[in-house]
Amino acid sequence: MKVIFFGLGSIGTRHAEILKKNFDHELFAFRTFKGQQKSNQLGIAEVSSWAQVNHLQPEVAFITNPTYRHIETALECAKRGMHLFIEKPIDCSTKGLDRLIQLARRNGQHTYVAYNLRFHPVIEYLQRQLKGKKLFHVSVQCTSRLAEWRQGYDHRQCYSAHHKMGGGVLLDLSHEFDYIEYLFGPIMKIVSRNTRLGDVTRDADDTLDAIIQTRRTQVNLHQNLYSYHQERTLKIDFRNGFLAADLIGNRVEGIVDGKKIRQSFPVERNQTYRRQLEYFFQQLRGKRKMMNHLEEAEVLYRKLLKIRMSS
Repeated sequence: MKVIFFGLGSIGTRHAEILKKNFDHELFAFRTFKGQQKSNQLGIAEVSSWAQVNHLQPEVAFITNPTYRHIETALECAKRGMHLFIEKPIDCSTKGLDRLIQLARRNGQHTYVAYNLRFHPVIEYLQRQLKGKKLFHVSVQCTSRLAEWRQGYDHRQCYSAHHKMGGGVLLDLSHEFDYIEYLFGPIMKIVSRNTRLGDVTRDADDTLDAIIQTRRTQVNLHQNLYSYHQERTLKIDFRNGFLAADLIGNRVEGIVDGKKIRQSFPVERNQTYRRQLEYFFQQLRGKRKMMNHLEEAEVLYRKLLKIRMSS
């Protein structure tokens, strides 16, 4: 299968590296830098024009370029009949989104919006343990420092630091909103305050506090991009139990029906990404509908954009 990457930054390179090592696909990269251009570090064949893409006729497009270019790139790929793997978030606006959805639906193209934490063993464990439980309350914390995200890059020059490019805590850390909905049911209401308190971004929001009402429970969420303390945790109270989950320490502990629970999970660096790619290509081969396909992901995405517009 011919797979073409649009964007070989940190996340695009990670996906491409995993595919090259673990899958049997032909990989290509679309690159149009002006001036002197170095070949990509993975040795992937490159094209630099849409005419070359037309000649190549890739079957799958990985949309892994900066957030604000996702929809426009996906539209060009959809016009050419490619299935779409879109790195989260969908974009930072709704311009062209309806057209993209209609085009993919009409052409029978598979779409997937990539939230790899759905494949984290801690999230999978929580999903099994909480099935059928009466939930009372959930607290979620996600803190880190933007300057430490991408080694070798000036973080203030990256799109993550710029509001217009789709950066900021709300969209860059939308993983939390995704797995909150995945674990606790559709999000019905969000009351949120997101703003810029630190100096790690140019003008993008770097802190968020939200009260989220899902179909099953209420969730209090805090996120920021300026903390020297790295944390990604959930604390869940439910009838006859409590669970504390750590997605960085890869462990869960608590009490379920009077029994103490303590579970640790060995997680390799690229494990969640590899399993996500396995899922994507399995669904393609079986011609089965993806979870979190574009029409499904659009619902939460529009809610996040509404928060972003009001902040």
